[in-house]
Amino acid sequence: MAANDHDSEPQPAADQETDRRAMLSKLTIGAGLALGGAVAVGPLSMAISPVVRGDSAREQDGWTAVGPIDRFVVGGAPQRVVLRRDKQDGWLLRRQQSIGSVLVQRVDATTFHVFSAVCPHLGCAVGVSDAGDHYACPCHRSSFMLDGTRRENADGATNPAPRPLDALAARVADGQLLVEWVRYRPGTADQVRIA
Repeated sequence: MAANDHDSEPQPAADQETDRRAMLSKLTIGAGLALGGAVAVGPLSMAISPVVRGDSAREQDGWTAVGPIDRFVVGGAPQRVVLRRDKQDGWLLRRQQSIGSVLVQRVDATTFHVFSAVCPHLGCAVGVSDAGDHYACPCHRSSFMLDGTRRENADGATNPAPRPLDALAARVADGQLLVEWVRYRPGTADQVRIA
């Protein structure tokens, strides 16, 4: 009977050990889940960020502010203007980064001629001539009239541009001139949109 008494005695140390192991197991699983969740938050938020940000971060459908319309004199010489826009790359927001340049001439109170300042020949930067009466590319002597059409060079040199300057859509909103920035492939007779 002594053996049976020994067998029937409670063994609290074994039950406590089992409880301790179960609790440690649960804590380990909980810590693993918490750590895994913390690691997943960054990539998950980057993946859904464009959806959460909405239209305001989508570069306003390509429309970019050029500046106040009062900056341009009616009938005045054209101006070359650098376009700037905030750029979002993942978590990095870079403010007022240059995205390109445009050539702007105000025709009347509400009409503007706006051209891309990218030469359609090989992509150099087109500017306004010293006289302000035409546009000129310094790289290969492409030349354009103020309406964007190809211009023959005064000395008879061939104009290598395969097409006129690329006209860009423009509109006025709240006293600001907005332009729809588009890049076209240089070196082709047809406008092939690349951005």
